[in-house]
Amino acid sequence: MSSGNKNLSARRMANLVGKFKNKTKLEFIEQFMDSNNYNINKNVTGVTETNFCGFESDRNAAHTAKTAGMHNNRLMVWNIPELAKSTFKRLVAMHTKLQPGQFTINKVRQKNSEWRYKIATQNNRLSQLKIKKLAKKLGAKIRYDKHKSLRGPQRTVNKKQALGQTKFKCMSYNLIGIKNVKNQLEYMLNSYQPILLTLQETMLTEKSSRCRLQGYTCIEVKHKIKKGGRGLLTVVRNTADLTIFEYLSNSYWMATKVSDTLEINNKVEMMVINVHTPSSLTKKKQVTEHITSFSRNYKLKHPDHIILSWVTST
Repeated sequence: MSSGNKNLSARRMANLVGKFKNKTKLEFIEQFMDSNNYNINKNVTGVTETNFCGFESDRNAAHTAKTAGMHNNRLMVWNIPELAKSTFKRLVAMHTKLQPGQFTINKVRQKNSEWRYKIATQNNRLSQLKIKKLAKKLGAKIRYDKHKSLRGPQRTVNKKQALGQTKFKCMSYNLIGIKNVKNQLEYMLNSYQPILLTLQETMLTEKSSRCRLQGYTCIEVKHKIKKGGRGLLTVVRNTADLTIFEYLSNSYWMATKVSDTLEINNKVEMMVINVHTPSSLTKKKQVTEHITSFSRNYKLKHPDHIILSWVTST
């Protein structure tokens, strides 16, 4: 036996451990599953192609997806219609490590009047682990696109309480870190049940998952160390007949569009501006000028819309 073949299994294990130390657990498992070490039994019919870990290989998974009527280069994303297209594209590129030119984003309106996103990749099929990671970070439901004949029944939209039947209760808080007071915040939401809530200084970074509050739809601006800002959050109660969309976001302020349909079928449009002014006088002046210019131009284009703003400063 040559010296090169001694302790072959030990050297292989050391190589795997070295890869595990340099990568995160998720990336290590993904690379381990995507390796080309397969144990294929071609003589036995009905046996799927698997690797030595027992997982179905990517090549066989792609074949299964095609036979099942799925498009393995197109993904459908639900439960985040409030995000702007630019924000969603930036989050996909951040959490999947895809370049902006390697995928396209489309926002589609369904027959039940709900919105969904569609991700189309060119030659970079996302693995199941990356899809699960992206769904967890976005708080969304993601699956491969299917043929129309294989899709399930349409989801029914739950009827919400019209805004004219209840009081429009608004609240605003400067948290100085949402992670430390999340239990108190949920208790406050259950006790007072505000329809609209704006929060400042959440201190959530860009790499963290989207903030979710039970019973509310959230739109946020993350804390950016280089560009400034301490994080903003605007939420709307799900039981109210309100739809919220991200209109414009900045490091220090964000604008969200909130619409409501009353019983008399008069649509009420509101622009909610959530602001946290910086301590620097120069930046504070710039932020004030930007908000003033934005509000003036928006009011000229939409004179019937209501503008609500909450401003806090350090």
